[in-house]
Amino acid sequence: TGWNMIMTHEDFTAEQGQVLKDLGVQPENEDRSDAEVFKARKLNQMTLLFHENGITNARAISWTVAVGELVIGVLALPGLFTRLLGAMVLVLNIGWFCLISLQPAIEHAVFGMNHVDFTNMILQLSLACLGMILVMIGGGAMSLDRMIFRRHDAIDPSPPEPDDS
Repeated sequence: TGWNMIMTHEDFTAEQGQVLKDLGVQPENEDRSDAEVFKARKLNQMTLLFHENGITNARAISWTVAVGELVIGVLALPGLFTRLLGAMVLVLNIGWFCLISLQPAIEHAVFGMNHVDFTNMILQLSLACLGMILVMIGGGAMSLDRMIFRRHDAIDPSPPEPDDS
């Protein structure tokens, strides 16, 4: 999702655009005279969410999260730094759960939530569980972690000594 948030653009309302301008975001459509639409990168949805929840440096944190998600995906494919990536996935999804899903779950009880909020909550908790599994188990047999960081003294490839008795 990091690549999608960084590379795609979205239309924001004039009010959202004013908040984003105040946070230092430059519109992509400055040359258009249409003042009702503020076109900017999709990751600015995250910037607005952070700003609405009182998180300072919302723009910098949004970029950090988007680039972090991109790096997690790139390093997870070959299985490099799997336990660290699992910890990052765990922390990111617990953060998203607290920021997005915790309040609706408290207000409406879990099964009284609307479909979208409930689905987001289940997705965030599932990905947090996946991160915990990666932290506990690590990379598989074909991962770069296993090839690079394995202990050479744990496996002795030499044949056993013949018994002279």
